[in-house]
Amino acid sequence: MATVLDITSKLQKEEKVLKIGEQEFHIDDTKNTVMKAMAAIESTEEGGTAGFSAIDKALEILIGKEGVEKLDGMDLNFKGYQNVFIAVMSLASGTSYEEAEQRFQNAGAC
Repeated sequence: MATVLDITSKLQKEEKVLKIGEQEFHIDDTKNTVMKAMAAIESTEEGGTAGFSAIDKALEILIGKEGVEKLDGMDLNFKGYQNVFIAVMSLASGTSYEEAEQRFQNAGAC
């Protein structure tokens, strides 16, 4: 007799949204999109440091051009921008904010 493992319930797509005040940013966490964002970051890593342009590019891939424009319009300080990036990556990768923050610090990003 065959053993069947049904994981259908684990594959349900759940919309990921980052909320900052009244602004909402919809995160595209599909496999291809996340891999594209990760590749953008990795392609500019040298000596373990992701460049500023890589973070911008990854955000554009994950929240779209309109999302980035909304984010730019918020005129965040740099630390705030880093926090947004970490939050987006945590939602996209399905990890906690703290885990994503630790990865960001370990990578020496910005």
